[in-house]
This record gives sequence, C-alpha cells and structure tokens, in this order.
Amino acid sequence: MMSLQVFNGLFIGATATMGMVVMQDLMKDQMGVATTLFSNGMQTSMLLSSMTIGIMGEYFSYHSAFVVSFIMAVLSLLTMAALSVLNRRIAVTSRDDGLGHTSA
Repeated sequence: MMSLQVFNGLFIGATATMGMVVMQDLMKDQMGVATTLFSNGMQTSMLLSSMTIGIMGEYFSYHSAFVVSFIMAVLSLLTMAALSVLNRRIAVTSRDDGLGHTSA
C-alpha cells in the first residue's frame, strides 16, 4: 500500500498545478501575478470550504457536504458548457468574410 502512495502523490501534484498553468497561460505577460492570483485563490477557497463544511456539519450532517459538492460540480460543468457555446458563437460571428471585413 505504501508504494502506491508514490503514484498518488504524482497524480495529486500533477493535477493540483494544472490550474496554475491555465492562469499563467491566460496571463502570459504577468506570470508572477498569475501565480499569486492562483495561490491566493486556493487559500481563499480552502478557508471558505472549511467554514462551509463546518457550518453544514453543525446544522445538518457532514454527509450533506457530499450532496452540496455534487450539486456544485454539476453547476460548474453546466457553466463551463454554456461558456464554451458562447465562445463558439462569438468566434463564428467575428470571422473574416474573405474581403478583409469582419462581421462583428
């Protein structure tokens, strides 16, 4: 079992830094700002999630945290899908018409 923890650590290390890579990719000219923004966002989200789970555990049960996590994951997926469709529509409407004019 202990030897499997090496693979678990590699997986967690690789996936935990993917958000930072995305932030740095979006802010190519400001790598330090992107890294700091990601780090502060992680710290803030950990603080808020700990407080939220504590409040939920106090008033409901700790099992409700799984239900809320599932709901938030579904809402996140729906938001990403909606933004993807919106970005695709914007890209289609702003294409060049071949004459050097854009439609938007």
